[in-house]
Amino acid sequence: MTGREALTLVANQNLLLATGASFTISHTLTNTGNIATTYLVTASVAPGSAFTPVNVQAVQDVTGNGQVDAGEAAIPPAAL
Repeated sequence: MTGREALTLVANQNLLLATGASFTISHTLTNTGNIATTYLVTASVAPGSAFTPVNVQAVQDVTGNGQVDAGEAAIPPAAL
């Protein structure tokens, strides 16, 4: 069998928030190929947006419940 890299990313969310409000956006990245691989994950803001995110973190949702739970630490930026 030939190795095949493939993935799916589910991230179709829109939020309306008050200025300064904290928020969490869940994305699901799934390896749908048949080999182990790594992915580079980055965050960006639409051009011309006045939104400036601060303290952006990626957390692996070990429990799969879409929430950051106790013990689910932020992934260090170098590991993303």
